Amino acid sequence: MGGGGEGTLISSNPRDNYRVIATYPVPADRFQIVFPYSVERDRSAWRWSWGAYAENVGAGPLTTGETRKMTGKAAEIAAILVRLPLDTDFFKRIEDDLVSDGLLSGESRAWIASVLRQTPLLASQEELRRRVDANRSWYVEQLMEAAGLDKPAAIRKAEAMLASLFAGWRDPLMRRATAPGTVVREQGVPLRAMLAYLFAEVAKNFRLIHHPGEWIACVTLSQNGDRSVDLDPDRLPSRQDMERELEWERASAGPERMDLWLERFGAAPFDYNRGLDDESLSAENPPEFHRLEGSNFFRGLALIDLAEAMLKRAFGREAVAVRVNAAGQGDYFQVHVDKHAASPSDVKQFLRAAFYRRFGLSPTPEFVELHPGGGAAGVKLNRYDALPQLVQRLETRDSILNSQFPSHENRN
Repeated sequence: MGGGGEGTLISSNPRDNYRVIATYPVPADRFQIVFPYSVERDRSAWRWSWGAYAENVGAGPLTTGETRKMTGKAAEIAAILVRLPLDTDFFKRIEDDLVSDGLLSGESRAWIASVLRQTPLLASQEELRRRVDANRSWYVEQLMEAAGLDKPAAIRKAEAMLASLFAGWRDPLMRRATAPGTVVREQGVPLRAMLAYLFAEVAKNFRLIHHPGEWIACVTLSQNGDRSVDLDPDRLPSRQDMERELEWERASAGPERMDLWLERFGAAPFDYNRGLDDESLSAENPPEFHRLEGSNFFRGLALIDLAEAMLKRAFGREAVAVRVNAAGQGDYFQVHVDKHAASPSDVKQFLRAAFYRRFGLSPTPEFVELHPGGGAAGVKLNRYDALPQLVQRLETRDSILNSQFPSHENRN
């Protein structure tokens, strides 16, 4: 469905059958994405999280897996609390605005603000269970209407669905820095921040689509939604100093060295509730969600936030931007480079010296390399055990093509 020099926007809603919403030009000649490595998400990320994730299930912070389960259920819980009909979703209400020009109308912004005000800034899992349970009859009626179920079947499906919302995770313990700089610990679910992320992220991405010249700024704003740590790049050492080992860090290594950098240069836990209080979400003057600084989907990692600050210090705030990749919490991440302001090869060399070597990271390969090709085909198998047959047929086809058209051999 994609093509060279363009971006294809695909719906992630199964009810849409993953339809193509639109295609847009992508300035690939100016911007390049480099994929460096951080640490293994579910094995090592907790060590590099500055206390945001726990190693094992227990009291205190959630593990990386628990966090993903919590965020994965956030939109469904919020939809029940605000009684969003089952035949639609949150994005549908604002899709036309964003697709047309990338801007949310005043009416759409006011609607988003009203939805967010109906969700709690902080609530225990037990409180959310009670609030969801209070909407059980409504949910059963929705299943009867939207899915055509009789009442007993709808009740059974509702019971299973509502129970699944709270499976596999517990009340998180989180830290954030308030405006005066005070670090607070909060026990409970920051549901409003997670729902706000979904709205703000699509607004930021559509801003990027319609204003590709603002690529670096838009990606940086987008990363706010998965930030774990706030760190001012201007407080870091110079690029030359970051590319060598410094005297004050020599007694430390690995995660301990990262912690030392964060503490020495004034890092603070990210305030995921910034701009999400009721007053900031007033219906009369709702925020511009593509500029929203708060919100979070808790996929961030302190190590990646430090890498971002180091890159922006070395190359300039408008030259590079960092974004977590896929489920985040570690693994590979994205570095967007404006080739008019920085060289991707220089960025890679800096990461080798200032990031990999400093923190003892030895990824293989060092970077995920992209190799744009030609057209592609998708295949859907009804039976997994038929995969070997498909592979055999494709290999036979390639062998025949290569024998008939030798010049095509290196293109398969």
